[in-house]
Amino acid sequence: MSGFVNSPNYNLLLTLLMLVCIIACSVRNESAVKEPTIQTIRLSNGEQQSVDSSLEMKFVKVLGDSRCPVDVSCIHAGEATILISVIKNGEKIGTHRLTALNQDSAVTYIEGRRLKLEELKPRPVSTKEIQPDDYVAVFKLEE
Repeated sequence: MSGFVNSPNYNLLLTLLMLVCIIACSVRNESAVKEPTIQTIRLSNGEQQSVDSSLEMKFVKVLGDSRCPVDVSCIHAGEATILISVIKNGEKIGTHRLTALNQDSAVTYIEGRRLKLEELKPRPVSTKEIQPDDYVAVFKLEE
C-alpha cells in the first residue's frame, strides 16, 4: 500500500478528488435560494376569485366586527372575523375563519400555501354602520 501512496496514480486520484470537491461546493443550489411568490388578493364580501388554474377563494361573510372606530379612543382595539371558503376544481374543499388584528388567527394554510388576512376594509367609524356589501378583505398568499 505504501508504494501506491507515493505513486503518480495516487497524486492524480487525490487531485481529481479535490477538484470534484471544489466544483461541488461552488455549484449553487437554485431551489434553496428561490424567493417565495407572494400574491395579493382582494375580495369583496360574497365575491369568489380564482387564485390559480384550479383553486378559487370566496369571501363568504363577516362573522363579527368589534374593531374600535377610527374616530374613538378605545381601551381594546377589537377584532373582526371573516369566513372564507376554498374551492378546488369546482368542489368546495374547506372553510377557514380568519381574524383581523389577531396575528395568531389571521393566518391559515391552503394547499400548502400560507394565506394571511392583511386587512379588512373599511375601518369602522362611530357615526356610520358598515353594510355587509361594503367589506373588502385583503389577503397575501405566499407559495
